[in-house]
Amino acid sequence: MYPSDLRWMENPAARSSPFVLPDSARRTFAAVDAAHALHRSMPGYRPTPLVSLDALARLLDVRSVWVKDESRRLGLGAFKVLGSSFAVARHLAESFGFQGVPAFDQLAEAVRSQTRPVTFAAATAGNHGHGLAWVARRLGAQAVIYLPAGREHSLYERIASEGAEVIRTDLDYDRTVEFAAADARDKKWTLIQDTAWDGYDRIPEWTMQGYLTLIHEAAAQCLAVSDEMPTHVIVQAGVGSLAAAVQSYLSARWGNERPRTVVVEPLSAACLLRTARARDGKVHASEARPSTVMSGLACRRPNPQAWEILRSQADLFLACSDEFAARGMRILACPVGLDERVESGESGAVGLGVLSAVRLGSQWSAASRAIGLDWDSRVLVINTEGATAPAHYRRVVWDGALSFGSATPERAPCSCLAPSARRSRGKALAEA
Repeated sequence: MYPSDLRWMENPAARSSPFVLPDSARRTFAAVDAAHALHRSMPGYRPTPLVSLDALARLLDVRSVWVKDESRRLGLGAFKVLGSSFAVARHLAESFGFQGVPAFDQLAEAVRSQTRPVTFAAATAGNHGHGLAWVARRLGAQAVIYLPAGREHSLYERIASEGAEVIRTDLDYDRTVEFAAADARDKKWTLIQDTAWDGYDRIPEWTMQGYLTLIHEAAAQCLAVSDEMPTHVIVQAGVGSLAAAVQSYLSARWGNERPRTVVVEPLSAACLLRTARARDGKVHASEARPSTVMSGLACRRPNPQAWEILRSQADLFLACSDEFAARGMRILACPVGLDERVESGESGAVGLGVLSAVRLGSQWSAASRAIGLDWDSRVLVINTEGATAPAHYRRVVWDGALSFGSATPERAPCSCLAPSARRSRGKALAEA
């Protein structure tokens, strides 16, 4: 029997007529040029690739499947550095009296001219803290990063390798954020987080604006390869800041002609789905402490700034169990036919896992209809991270951890096949 592992809610406010763009979305979108300019000035910047999975698209009976692959972002394996770098740049630009946001090397020169150290702090599930430590090191600043309980030691080592002080806690993510905020306040450090609360809203908004570079690159790449935008964008959410940045960009640029947006969360941390279902204008925390392998999405409470955008713009909120993320990881690791291999961690692969399951599993056909998928759909998914937790990546991809039950359709090719056999089997599946 299949468990209750996929839940969703369509958003009736998303396609209101006449179209109204929230001020918060307009303000976010207005920062796209400044964010992109800052990122282009950073050492090693280049747009991350857009991978076309044509054989998988044929198997799923859609026109196109595109993966924006953030596993290749600046050698860090994740998109989060886009947000932390822009928030840091905006903060330093104001502190040092720059007009607008200067280039990265100008900021580094200003930081290194200070007589007292400049210190940034953050709580992190992993990728945000690594990105902030990378930025701080290259600016000549210091970073203090707080880790929640249960994170792999390899994550500690990656962050520490950037010269950051890493503090482990025995708390979950949300309480680690509270702890980091209190510590930074007491020590007069600058806290860089992508979720807001009373009295702390400018830096989270700047962080969210930094994520615009991702969808700005992806839009240009989609138009370059097909002359068409996606009909659907599937984007994962923790506190919702990336999803809101993506939504702001799509809504501001295309209005009611924008792609349909599906926001995906883990079942045990489905704070946006719960907030949407409440329909009372307030943000709501998920009921229980999150228990999910999607550690980057294990957040109990939405970012209120993000919710202000998503509440009237996102088309569908969806929550799924961990098996969907694991399925996506395996499909990307062992692709159909001659499709390019993509390395993806749990939080990065969940969108593709959901897409494949609802198109191939008859028990989830209602979800496919709710999303609005058909043979002409052009779907963009965002691989937000690579194998940033290597031990768990191997357990899922090599050992088959978190597989669906045997009754679930498993039509993707097996990773144990040799490349020539994989191509042959993939061709047969694509033509089935």
